[in-house]
Amino acid sequence: MALFVSVTGLCGVTDALTDTGGVKDPQDMSLDENLATPEVDDADKEQVRTHMLARAKELAAKKLKVEMLRRGEVFVVVLPSDELFLPNDTLLRTDAMPPALRHLAQFFKNNGEYKVIIVVHSDDTGSESYRYALTDSRVQSLYECLDRNFTHTGNLFGYGVGSDIPLEPNTTVAGRKANRRIEIYVVPLDIAKLKEQKTGKKR
Repeated sequence: MALFVSVTGLCGVTDALTDTGGVKDPQDMSLDENLATPEVDDADKEQVRTHMLARAKELAAKKLKVEMLRRGEVFVVVLPSDELFLPNDTLLRTDAMPPALRHLAQFFKNNGEYKVIIVVHSDDTGSESYRYALTDSRVQSLYECLDRNFTHTGNLFGYGVGSDIPLEPNTTVAGRKANRRIEIYVVPLDIAKLKEQKTGKKR
């Protein structure tokens, strides 16, 4: 079975944040800031990258599209919006937990190990205000679904970005379909806890 894991740069995101100082509330951060924090100490980078690559491969083995970002410290799962939402609708297609979201359960098992960021994109159909409202409402539906089904969702954040970050030109049907997507980023949050999983040692 092919593993759809690729390594790319994190478009629009810097590896080092300016002046967050570990104090700024993630709820008040921009998307770029949230994706760039926390930074991983040089001494832990190799172990964190190995850990995150293993988690990404597990998801890719379930036929999800996964990309490694931030030099392998973060990954993103990319889902077509049409798999979860009907056209122009903001409610999930089913009341049951969609399989693609169920695969994310491991990242909500223990409090504080990961930060999960949902980013919902649209094509450029409709007015700008409509596109923002659509993606914001879809973020809320996804948040409610995950919060209802998983225990530790305190580090779950979401952004509806309308059509601001297209993958393809919106001039074709295929391009618009590619742009209607949901990106779910998984960021290592408590590095010490992740290292415990590898070593079996307790702090």
